[in-house]
Amino acid sequence: MRKGSDVIDKVVVTSDKGQKIQRILDLIFDHKRNQLLGFLVEEKGLFRDAKVIPLQEVQAIGSDAIIVKSKESVVKAHRVPAIKEILHQNIVLRGTRILTTEGLYLGGLVDLFFDEHSGLVEGYEVSGGVFADAYSGRGDRSCSRSTDNW
Repeated sequence: MRKGSDVIDKVVVTSDKGQKIQRILDLIFDHKRNQLLGFLVEEKGLFRDAKVIPLQEVQAIGSDAIIVKSKESVVKAHRVPAIKEILHQNIVLRGTRILTTEGLYLGGLVDLFFDEHSGLVEGYEVSGGVFADAYSGRGDRSCSRSTDNW
């Protein structure tokens, strides 16, 4: 199991030539399927598409780098329909309200934990706020995610 924030800013290295080609900017997460789809490596610009690495292109996630087969593992976001849709929605996950399946508010999303092979999100790190964190510490919990902004 991997922690999402531990992957951000890792260098991407190709296994065919050993080249450093990118850095991970963010995770691309489908909250409806509870699935990590890939990694954002270059944001969309005025005249250019975002570039991503679909999860199936990742050979390994190490402590220092993410390994992909070649430079061709980095693709334009519009070439992967599921990723294109997520990026188009422009969903910001950090701070999203987290509820248990029974409807109990746990706090705001701080991080997520995922299986590096399947991409399945196995849990979330939530914060009840600065004072709650100081009093009881942050919790790692498996729970449902609310898309409500209340």
